Amino acid sequence: MFLTKADRLFVAYENSVYFDGDWAWRVNPFSITDPRLRDGDKTMSFALSTYLNSNFDYVVFSSVVVLGGKIREAILKDITAKNIQLLRSR
Repeated sequence: MFLTKADRLFVAYENSVYFDGDWAWRVNPFSITDPRLRDGDKTMSFALSTYLNSNFDYVVFSSVVVLGGKIREAILKDITAKNIQLLRSR
């Protein structure tokens, strides 16, 4: 069985949630530059804020789309949760 880094983090940490964000951008045909997909960015910010405010010790977020710096920063700036520590996998 193939496990991604996100899968391994989720399994390793108790009281965690794993949020696979790629479903929000699943359109056909797919283009990262499609301006309609920026609504998906807002969905990600809202969902991540909800998990971060739900007493999980760890929120593992995985998405190929957020490899794009502008998209990642747009999502992060709209997160409403306070006092979070962001760790990025390389």
